[in-house]
Amino acid sequence: MKYFSRDTKDCIEKLYRGVIIKEFPLYATFWNRFIGVKENQKTGYLRPYGLRFPPLPRTTVKDICSAYLELTYAHYTLFCNLAGAHFQLGELKRSLKITDFTKRHFRHWEHFEALYLHLGICMYQIYHLWGLIFLLQGKLNRNNAGIIKGAEGKLRDLLKRKRKTYLCLDIDKINKEIKIIRDNITHFARIAHRILPNGDYAIPHRIVKNVHWDKQLKTKEYQETTIKAKTDLNNIEKIFNKLHQIMLVEFDNYLNINGIRVKY
Repeated sequence: MKYFSRDTKDCIEKLYRGVIIKEFPLYATFWNRFIGVKENQKTGYLRPYGLRFPPLPRTTVKDICSAYLELTYAHYTLFCNLAGAHFQLGELKRSLKITDFTKRHFRHWEHFEALYLHLGICMYQIYHLWGLIFLLQGKLNRNNAGIIKGAEGKLRDLLKRKRKTYLCLDIDKINKEIKIIRDNITHFARIAHRILPNGDYAIPHRIVKNVHWDKQLKTKEYQETTIKAKTDLNNIEKIFNKLHQIMLVEFDNYLNINGIRVKY
């Protein structure tokens, strides 16, 4: 078995592993148990562990291998977008040190927007991962376009059965926060804000979906952009960590029930 913090050969994972597993340590645990890394000595390409199967029809093995490989890609994509969000948070903070106001203003909102685009992709990928788990379990299917539909609803049902309804509420809250900020930036050309006396930026404490700039600015409560961005990023990692605790069990149970082993 390989260990993420020691054995990953990917440059992005090497660069951001310490930052991300601080709030999301089960990313590393899932990688250790189910993904790992093997290097093709001839080509130098990196591949996940792979799976060993009991006697099964060839088409079944092919379908499971395809879903497993897609799962490893989705897991890595999730990490890359979290890394991107952390990078943008750092740039967001550094932008406030730029003395030229025009450059500072542009840079600040570019990084703020990019950070929330990354967080939106992260939410998509967590549902993508769960969709693949449910696909393997036979609870969901692909449509004619190869897309797995219904993962969000199935995850909600699973959490309720496990008496973890609070996680549904946490997911809904963070998903709504991210989507409203991202959509308001997209549809209303940046976001309503104020510049604080120290030069920092602040946005309304409660951002309302599809409400124009002038109405947003009537609010009396504001929050500093870097604090808001850092809070949302940390919260999404904490939620993903809780979901991964369940995902580890679900995927492990699936493999054991079907007599499938990971090739360590």
